[in-house]
Amino acid sequence: MVDRIVPAEAPGDLSLIEQLTGLQDAAPVMHEPFRQWALEDRFIDGVRPPWERAGVQFVADIAPFEHAKLRMLNASHSALAYLGYLAATRLSLMLSRMICSPVCKTILAR
Repeated sequence: MVDRIVPAEAPGDLSLIEQLTGLQDAAPVMHEPFRQWALEDRFIDGVRPPWERAGVQFVADIAPFEHAKLRMLNASHSALAYLGYLAATRLSLMLSRMICSPVCKTILAR
């Protein structure tokens, strides 16, 4: 289970990537700083790669992680998308803008 939000490309992303790397990337994947990568600790013969060095959480049961992601993150994300679609405004095209809407805040708080 991997959890990381990848927002739409923003103005300035292409130039930022080029400034940081010296390379031109026509399709950079920008992301939020938070990430969670949880893997069920079931490997053949108990041999597993040392991915915990990169922040992987090896867990006995992956189900609670999947449930949390689906219920807390994906459900609210979908709700914002549907509300934005129904609102059919230019501002509703970005979830980050929709979450600032008083109506959306009220709905999501319930």
